[in-house]
Amino acid sequence: MFLEQFFLFLTAKNIAISQFSVNAVGLINLALLHCMRKYYSCCFTCLVLLFSCVLNAQVNTLYYMENVPARNVLNPAFIPVQKFYIDLPVVSGVAFVLGNNSVSVQDVLVKRNGMWMTYLHPDANHAILLNALKSTTNIINEYRVNLLGFGFRLPEGYFTFGLSERYKMGLNVPKSLVSLLLNGAPDTLSVNRYDFKKLGGDVSAYLEMAFGYSKRIDETWTVGGKFKVLFGQMHGGFSASTLKLNVGMQNIDIFGKGGARMTIPVAVTDDNGLPYVQAKDVQLNSILHPVGLGMAIDAGVVYKYDDRLQLSASIDDVGLIRWKKQDWSASLKSNMSFSGLNYSIVNTNDDWKQWRDSLKHTYSSSFGGNAYVSMLTATARLGADYTLLKRKVDLGFLLVNTFGGRYYYNELLASLNLRPAYWFNASLSYGLLNGNQGTLGLGVNVIAGLINFFVVTDYLPLYYTADGIPYKSKYVNGHVGVSLTFNDRKRKFACHCK
Repeated sequence: MFLEQFFLFLTAKNIAISQFSVNAVGLINLALLHCMRKYYSCCFTCLVLLFSCVLNAQVNTLYYMENVPARNVLNPAFIPVQKFYIDLPVVSGVAFVLGNNSVSVQDVLVKRNGMWMTYLHPDANHAILLNALKSTTNIINEYRVNLLGFGFRLPEGYFTFGLSERYKMGLNVPKSLVSLLLNGAPDTLSVNRYDFKKLGGDVSAYLEMAFGYSKRIDETWTVGGKFKVLFGQMHGGFSASTLKLNVGMQNIDIFGKGGARMTIPVAVTDDNGLPYVQAKDVQLNSILHPVGLGMAIDAGVVYKYDDRLQLSASIDDVGLIRWKKQDWSASLKSNMSFSGLNYSIVNTNDDWKQWRDSLKHTYSSSFGGNAYVSMLTATARLGADYTLLKRKVDLGFLLVNTFGGRYYYNELLASLNLRPAYWFNASLSYGLLNGNQGTLGLGVNVIAGLINFFVVTDYLPLYYTADGIPYKSKYVNGHVGVSLTFNDRKRKFACHCK
């Protein structure tokens, strides 16, 4: 219902500002609404359910913070300094990331008469939002919560174990779609053509059980790897191989081919062709009754060129999840032309039913289906660091790139890492995200006895409104944790991860 009301509002706005036929604008938005309801429902359902659970988010500034055992997540070849460590349940590590590659808060919110409103408001200037959008906006959201973990040094290497709850979401939104919904089709004399092929999304949640081992081959080479067993909890996605809309004075043509699907650990019921579930049931059943099983691997290597220069590389989350079944799926196959339907702002239920029925045969949906496979989004890292002042200062460079899936980014990170004593580490980073956005990162690690505490972020907000809103930030992420660490007294003030 929210989506219906939202798009109906946009339809009404289009009618008010568009320079061409009211019939055409109304029908465009209703057509989009009906089709998008079918695709977005799967993704939206999963998102709502998952956000009700908790706040792979990996914070790259952590990469060169040597006294934090958690950095082994970024490169399994990094051997923890400590002889033995224990990750406390939940508090040992909560990591998250949320952001997009197009807009910051200042592009979305505007303050009028002491009140904040979005640029979707009828009184706002939509051009500010549209000018900030890229051709395709990539929205990402991830989190990781450590449920259990430990690691210990062996005579020939280092063993680690971790149990984590993970969630990943990616959404691609074409700028042309937002423009159409806000402004309608401006050209009244010729056919307005729109291509929404890049519209799509994917969301998944799973429990990860990771077994890792790192080994120093000689004074120069160190290697490491992890084998992960994945217990799938829920998955949803939608995509289109073709999705076009042509709008003219007399006709509106829709060409589409794509699909959507959803898998969750509870019963799915029919709500007029759409999936319907109870959020509370998903939370209770997602861990107890996994609906997918998968595997993944991490691999890393460290090369010590000399006493100062070190090179490193890693790749993580190379794997897949096989989902046991499809609880709901839909397919779109449309080649339709509309003309002659009247539309008014004040419409009746009969009007809506007529429009909905006229579009109904453009898609088909079903409940239940065969097993399928989804791939994980993998992350590759390539790093180099140079130590100074008897290893108390370190200069690091890191290149990060993801591939596969719908949530992706690339980043080039430079960092200044301070290690004045074993009990205190700090890292200050500057990153170029997706090739153009400069960001500052900060990490602090304090060790008091057995307690090893760290907090780190790649995107430290520097500009705030008077209300405390970071208005220039496109991304926000963080990783905070507390572990119990045990040292070999002889090695307490020496770093043995290189």
